[in-house]
Amino acid sequence: MNYYGNRYNEQYIYKRVSFDNFMEHEEYPWITDGNLEFSEEAELKVTGSLNFEGPQLPSTKDLMRVYYSFTDDAGEKATLPLATLFVGYNNVTHVAKGAVIKSKGTLNASSVLSVLQKDKTGTAYTVNKNSNIIYVAQEIVRAHGLNVDYTPSISVLDSDHTWQAGTNYLEIVNWLLQTAGYADAFPDNMGTVILKPLSEIQSVTPIIFKNDKNSIMYPEIEVENNIDETPNVVRLMYNVEDMCITATAKNLSGSSASLDIRGGRETTEYEDVGELSATTSKLTALIDMAEAKLRDISKDVEYVQYQHGYIPITLYQPITVDYSDFTWTGNVTVYTVELNPSAKVQTKIVRELTRNIEIEKNGEILRGE
Repeated sequence: MNYYGNRYNEQYIYKRVSFDNFMEHEEYPWITDGNLEFSEEAELKVTGSLNFEGPQLPSTKDLMRVYYSFTDDAGEKATLPLATLFVGYNNVTHVAKGAVIKSKGTLNASSVLSVLQKDKTGTAYTVNKNSNIIYVAQEIVRAHGLNVDYTPSISVLDSDHTWQAGTNYLEIVNWLLQTAGYADAFPDNMGTVILKPLSEIQSVTPIIFKNDKNSIMYPEIEVENNIDETPNVVRLMYNVEDMCITATAKNLSGSSASLDIRGGRETTEYEDVGELSATTSKLTALIDMAEAKLRDISKDVEYVQYQHGYIPITLYQPITVDYSDFTWTGNVTVYTVELNPSAKVQTKIVRELTRNIEIEKNGEILRGE
């Protein structure tokens, strides 16, 4: 299938999917348009808004699967799943036209992760020490009636961990995933919940968007970075009853070779340190902690945002944009699909800039030791 070049007979297909077995059923032909947003920053990862007008209301008990279909220059037809979602009504009106009553309104759509988000623990919930972290996470997902695709791990908890009553299960699952170095849970287009290491998701071959005669990119590309938001100074304070110590670590060079040091202006990250274990002196330990924190947060990033025709992409996936003299590779952080004949997608990809850190660090004992 050729995703680049001209497309014909573009359309969207909406089908009911049973939640109990994920089988497809009838089409919903009266969805008119809408949009879907896929975002790594959103807890549910996929949300949307769908407009409809027709003789009946879609099911809110079951799921809706959205497909995009088109024919390429060679006459080959593709039907691609975009998302599998729960829907709820918003601004519904009923209009009588002769003997026919039509319903019109908007559907709010959310991913299958909403099942985990809405269900909360009735009592304190504990995962015991030495439990296999990823096995526990996928068992929670399965227990909520969802399909799961996960990468096994040998990571185990080094101590018991307890959540208070009323904690939603998605929060628990994501905490477990983050502890094991995995990406947050996210659904694929068929509604299967993916639990995989971030490094594994990002290690696939990048999709290339190239500016040539078959380009599916729209002409405008926006580039920005977060230089004004990235701290270049860390100040820590350890203040207990008999001791007060401060430590500072400063990035003298800027966190990237491509960025200057902002003319000496400082953006400071400040933190009170409650516990400080040290094999040498506490002053040295606090200075080392400040340096480690500065290295961790000195991550200037650049974003490229552009529009293009739809092709199958997922969150976190690597993308290369080759546009005139501009070539850039990063990972998908947000993309939005317009559910209309243009099939326009707005994608935002992000990369961490190469860091070249020159650090000045010092500390002071104000009281004690």
